[in-house]
Amino acid sequence: MSPSRPRAARGSRRRGTALVVTIIFLLLLGATAATIATVTRSQSLASADHDALGDAMLIADNGLAKARVILERDLTSGATYKSITLNSAQTILDEDGALVTVTRLESSASEHTFRLRSVGSSARGFRRDLATGDLEAQTRTAEIIIRIEEPTPSPLAGPGMGAIVANGNVSVTGNIDVDGNDYTAGGTLVGVTGTNVPAITTTGTVSQGGSSALGGSGQALGSSYADGVTVDNATTAWDPEGNATGNSGDNSDGVDNDGDGVVDEDGFPDRIGGFFGMTDEAQLKAKAQADGTYFRATGSNADLSAYDAWLNSTSESQRGGKIVFIEVDDGAKTGEFKLPSNPQSSGASPTLVIVIPVTATANTIEVGPVHVKDSGTFQGVLAAGGHIKNMNGNGRVLGSIVAMDQATVHKIGNGNIDIHFSSEVVRNLPGVDPTGGSSPPPELLLWREVR
Repeated sequence: MSPSRPRAARGSRRRGTALVVTIIFLLLLGATAATIATVTRSQSLASADHDALGDAMLIADNGLAKARVILERDLTSGATYKSITLNSAQTILDEDGALVTVTRLESSASEHTFRLRSVGSSARGFRRDLATGDLEAQTRTAEIIIRIEEPTPSPLAGPGMGAIVANGNVSVTGNIDVDGNDYTAGGTLVGVTGTNVPAITTTGTVSQGGSSALGGSGQALGSSYADGVTVDNATTAWDPEGNATGNSGDNSDGVDNDGDGVVDEDGFPDRIGGFFGMTDEAQLKAKAQADGTYFRATGSNADLSAYDAWLNSTSESQRGGKIVFIEVDDGAKTGEFKLPSNPQSSGASPTLVIVIPVTATANTIEVGPVHVKDSGTFQGVLAAGGHIKNMNGNGRVLGSIVAMDQATVHKIGNGNIDIHFSSEVVRNLPGVDPTGGSSPPPELLLWREVR
């Protein structure tokens, strides 16, 4: 027997063992490599997923910022979102991967609270919907709750031409004082530095009787008047400017060429809006409707019960800063008509009261007898689309009276009421155009991510 055979067998066994060890090592190495690859891929996917989620949140936030701008602009120039149904979501923006909805949560007269919810979708990462198997973009949702105050419109300037501005003849009787000399909104006579105008500016004539007193244009109150000074009878203020200058082009050049305080006039305005630089009364009516101070008084004897209810349910300060717009049937009579008492001492600002026929250019209604509620002080302008039948009682008007009817005599008096012109009141009537106004920045009440 050869002595080398056992050694050969042992060598073969060693080589077999080494092969097995090598295979096992290679298997372990492969498994390790596969694990590393899997982990690396998972980390890469997680990183991409994280980036996609970050993008989605950034897109959601950008959507919120854009929607805030849209919302603020709408409150300035429109009324879309402040009038949507409470707690009902509506799309306000859908662009650049952001879908934003707006919900009106709460509103007061000029302040609104909204929720803006933005869903941001990233195109950098997708996930598979386990239910459908579809690939979906990564999304994140954020929302804010903000409180926005509507802009305060720039003040509206009224007719600064007299304590009474009328189309047609005016009769002043009783113990009434009509003074075109300038008073402050608080009722103090300004004096020579004020904007002093005639007591009455009219296209017709003025008759003065009883114990009435007229003053204006720097002349003190008195029992007689100087035409062209205290009173402007048969005024030419609304004559076409070309009549005075001899140049027809002056009638429409936007300049007060004849120096009468009216620009490009072509006769006494045929509607109340003309006294406020408007072609009609649509903006004035819309503002009153928005503020709850629009009233439709029907019948030949106008039913003012809704207006009277408003007067009786509000304080003096709450009646200030309003446009009160009362529409009556053509040719109707209001009967006793009460102006709101809103003195500056109550914290109130001037109010514009418009009484107008449904056919705005008809100017055929009868307004009066006119009183101030509780014999107080009305701070503002009364514009009547017809004629005034008596202003009486013991109250006071600070501002101006406008009467549109040329055919019927405007009877001012038969009482102790005082009508005092105030340029401060007339140039600070409630505004209707918020585009020139201002408001405080929106108040952010909440930001959160919605999961």
